[in-house]
Amino acid sequence: MSRDRVAILIACVVVVVPRLLRWGEVPVVVDGDEAAFFAFGIAEYANRSPIWSFGPNSLPNAHLWLMGLADALLGRDIWSARLVTALFGAAQAAALVAASARLAGGMGALTTAAVLCLPMELHFERLAMCNVWTTATWSMAFALAVLAPWRIWSSAAIGVLLAAGWYGYQSSRLVPVIVALPLLVLLLRATWRQWLAIGVGGLSSLLALAPLLYGFWLMPTKFSGRATDTSWLSANADPAAVQLHLWATLSAFTGTGFDLTGFFPYHLPLFPLLVTLLAVVGLAAARSLPLALCLAVWIASVMFGNFIRNIPIYSCVLVCAVPAVAAAAGLSARWLGVAAPLLAALAVFPLTAAYFELGAHVPQSRRFAMAHLGALRAVPHDAPLLVGGGVPCDHGFNRLHRPCFNLEDPDAPRPPGAWAVIFPDMAAVADSIPGERRTEDWYGIPVIVISPPPAAPPPA
Repeated sequence: MSRDRVAILIACVVVVVPRLLRWGEVPVVVDGDEAAFFAFGIAEYANRSPIWSFGPNSLPNAHLWLMGLADALLGRDIWSARLVTALFGAAQAAALVAASARLAGGMGALTTAAVLCLPMELHFERLAMCNVWTTATWSMAFALAVLAPWRIWSSAAIGVLLAAGWYGYQSSRLVPVIVALPLLVLLLRATWRQWLAIGVGGLSSLLALAPLLYGFWLMPTKFSGRATDTSWLSANADPAAVQLHLWATLSAFTGTGFDLTGFFPYHLPLFPLLVTLLAVVGLAAARSLPLALCLAVWIASVMFGNFIRNIPIYSCVLVCAVPAVAAAAGLSARWLGVAAPLLAALAVFPLTAAYFELGAHVPQSRRFAMAHLGALRAVPHDAPLLVGGGVPCDHGFNRLHRPCFNLEDPDAPRPPGAWAVIFPDMAAVADSIPGERRTEDWYGIPVIVISPPPAAPPPA
């Protein structure tokens, strides 16, 4: 077996093992948005909204039913909640390793595999959200363009994949920007067969997007969606705030910035400086100008087009740059040879090990939310739920229960057969709720759980 084949085989092991290792247990922290996506997925699978409809955060509903399908097949468990995202992450990793092997041989594949073990990437592949669902479509389209360029079937598949990403995370609005400049360079010297392939790709993309375009026509505000409210697209974005958060985003790519949003609640660099430098070297080493432009515009679009106005570093968006950084770093092996994967491993693997260690524990910042989730595990999913303190009924954890009533609202109904979850700040309310009361200590927080009194027997 040649050295390149051995290196590619090792690269496959490098991306597979961390993705299987304790996948449902790390991170032990369950994010509220995860629970919300899971709840929406369960509802979507049951009701099947039109493919052009929109749900939470102005995101299309169509992709959510997959998560509901996992629930129907495997049960209501964190492993099944995270299954779909994990599968998309695995497909993305396999596609990028294959593309890097074609572009820069075995050493390139190894380098890309190492970068794909960045804790931020592994973290979001393990969350039941939609960020990686979207970038997986980009990555598979990129791999097809590398592995089967200018084939009619490949062009059609690329078009469908790029369109499919639009049904997920709002960052897919960046796809035309990422594709436009490389495509323009290619068109300057395109042959008739290449024009045909591009036309087929454009047509297949348009056909796949048609239902969503109809949805945008019905509800134009959904086109920009949540991005309008949270990013520099906001009309009232303060220039000083924009400058501050742009600097914070740039610091993330030098290993000096840490995510403070709670989505990545571990004090680990998002992009180590060495990884960023490898990506820069890789872009310079690329033989193809369109290839270098594609990866550079991909990274720059995520960095500058989606940094968040009110949050210093928003890992949910920055994770969308990891595939391009990994592919660019893989190209550095063309100049650096075996040094490229060694440097990537030196930068990434200590962080990966730290992630698995930290991810097995609940950080102080997440104990409150995890206490709420722990208490809910005693409550049947279909039982009416009364919530006092903790997080309100519109929070992700509580979306798995219907109906839900906030005890902060004095007029909130208290239906028979309801369970109650009450936090210390509203402990006095517990005295007015009938049923069997018990106090459970979750992560140092005493939570009162009240089960409903048994139903009275029917009259004889």
